[in-house]
Amino acid sequence: MVMATSVPNVLNVWLAYAMPSSLLIIGSCMFVVNMGYGLGLCAYLYFISYFSVGKHHEYHYSICLGLMAFFLDVAYFLLELCLICWAIASSSCCC
Repeated sequence: MVMATSVPNVLNVWLAYAMPSSLLIIGSCMFVVNMGYGLGLCAYLYFISYFSVGKHHEYHYSICLGLMAFFLDVAYFLLELCLICWAIASSSCCC
């Protein structure tokens, strides 16, 4: 599950860094990115449906979904912050 959600991020960073011009490379990377996100989401939803058993399974499921959304937002925020810092550090503008 970790690899399915981490590989798309690595591919997105590589595509931004390398800027390939071949549509085959870009298309295959986007295919892997979408499949990775889909498989990661399916695995996570399966995990929380397995976790949320018992008398109040609806509440457990909704709490897990809320935590998933929160931590995904935090992860994307940190990723964007790192990319912005990297772009600022690697820029050669002397303005």
